[in-house]
Amino acid sequence: AEFLYRFANVFGTPNVTTPGYLCYFPRVVTHLTACGALPIADYERKPACILLWGCNPHITSPEEYKGVQFVRALEGAKLIVVDPRYTTIAARADLWLQLRPGTDAALMLCLINVIIEEGLYDREFVEQHTVGFDRLAARAKEYSVDRVADITWVPPEQIRAAAHLYATTKPAALHPGQVLDGSVNCVSNALAGIHLMAVTGNLDRAGGNMLFSP
Repeated sequence: AEFLYRFANVFGTPNVTTPGYLCYFPRVVTHLTACGALPIADYERKPACILLWGCNPHITSPEEYKGVQFVRALEGAKLIVVDPRYTTIAARADLWLQLRPGTDAALMLCLINVIIEEGLYDREFVEQHTVGFDRLAARAKEYSVDRVADITWVPPEQIRAAAHLYATTKPAALHPGQVLDGSVNCVSNALAGIHLMAVTGNLDRAGGNMLFSP
């Protein structure tokens, strides 16, 4: 992208863009707006649980991540995979949530709802480092397990199991895939992901999702 911008500048045209505007940039802008930096899965400090959402880092080595980091971190860690497809990594997951494509935000809000309703959230982190928790709880409450099971096609027991595993296995890292960005719900997906990290106290936590600023 840097070379493309430089070429356009020398050529004398402002008409240049990259595929990033259709995928990665919506997440970056949303994350910067919500918490000032990018919350990156901290594979270097061994998460105890990895929530892999719509991606295959061991194959694609996307964005901030490298496949080798993921594979190393996976050893001994619990793994939750959210993906419509039964991928090779889903085959070895502790939980595979085969959701209906495009219903990611609803599922995230439902996980948040279960975590809050069942008292699994990190009260100390929420009180000291967040704002608007009551509004988030009220919004998430609209997404009950039964309602979201109908929306996403994920069985209720799997939704509850995923919420419990992610919230109680510390530290836990959420790794979102590009598919969450290339959607009409890209901002909602990114925000819900940050909320999920925050309510469980995994935001800017070693082994969770560290805030990264270049």
